[in-house]
Amino acid sequence: NTRGSSISRIIPRNNDLVNEEWISDKIRFSYDGLNYQRISNPMIRINNKLQALDWEKTINYLKTKYKVGLLTNGDKISQRAKVSHAIDLDIFDVVVISGEQGYHKPAKAIYDIAIAKLNVKPDEIVMVGDNFANDVYGAINAGMKAIWIWPDDGRPMNYDVARIYKLDELLELL
Repeated sequence: NTRGSSISRIIPRNNDLVNEEWISDKIRFSYDGLNYQRISNPMIRINNKLQALDWEKTINYLKTKYKVGLLTNGDKISQRAKVSHAIDLDIFDVVVISGEQGYHKPAKAIYDIAIAKLNVKPDEIVMVGDNFANDVYGAINAGMKAIWIWPDDGRPMNYDVARIYKLDELLELL
């Protein structure tokens, strides 16, 4: 499906074994990353000026004020390898990979594991994610605050959730 020049989802028609959401997310992330440059180039606003940072510098900047964790869906081998290509996992205070825990977002159990590992109250945690069902709904269900990152202004939202359109807007909300 498309909306204007944006790819909103790709639905496999020949193979029911393929996870439809995974395919649509992979295509959307690729398109979004190229179109908006928000996935591959983190930006941070310091003294009212946007500065390009790599992921390590961004996480380290956030860690000066917050505990920073990574909660991601995926199997225990490929997800860890995939994320490790982008950033050293040791930089995070907590890393929770669903395939290592036996639960997947949006299940409350995977969020409870992350909460326990962070050793803070759920309402002191802010989950930032771009998958509304997995990240936002899952976080709210676990008692966390949520910020939805989604660049499409036209996508309706029925929840009272903070929404950002680019990653550089995040620090303005925190």
